[in-house]
Amino acid sequence: MPEGEHPPLAPRHDPPAGIGPLVDLLRVLLKLRCEENGVAQRLVANSDDLEMIAASDDAAVPALSGWRHEVFGRDALALKHGRLALTASGRRIKLVTLDDAAPATPKTVQVS
Repeated sequence: MPEGEHPPLAPRHDPPAGIGPLVDLLRVLLKLRCEENGVAQRLVANSDDLEMIAASDDAAVPALSGWRHEVFGRDALALKHGRLALTASGRRIKLVTLDDAAPATPKTVQVS
């Protein structure tokens, strides 16, 4: 195909700096909630959707409305705002609801 006839490339979507770890947490939550509900992850959210949720509470993605919101979106926003946490118990991931009234106690982790 001649160069002048190439279809235009879609604009590149660069996520805001620093949201990578949050996107990773959202990905774990998505996997957990989809396994619990017997739904394929790709039907709820894709990587671009997770980046958009990490960047904005008002992201125009299917995961934040309808049945997807019930399966994943509500918990995704709670995780993003520190009202929900992920923890491990053996080989299982568990969700922990955090009490907004409890004062946060920062913990210092020393890395050798």
